Amino acid sequence: VTTDPATGIEAAAATGNGNITDNGGTLYHFRAQAKNSAGTANGNDRTLATITPFVASRAYALSREEL
Repeated sequence: VTTDPATGIEAAAATGNGNITDNGGTLYHFRAQAKNSAGTANGNDRTLATITPFVASRAYALSREEL
């Protein structure tokens, strides 16, 4: 198979459809989709996980030098 080299490749913006909550430890699935005159191509399923926010269990006093 012989193909032509890709031309006119530019950076593209992406828009997310959906909601990401502020709850940490949530796993999200997403995939990219590209469309052109030849049709539509879907990327592989990918994931990202949000981190759980750290909550201090005790209050600590800091000196001015530590701030």
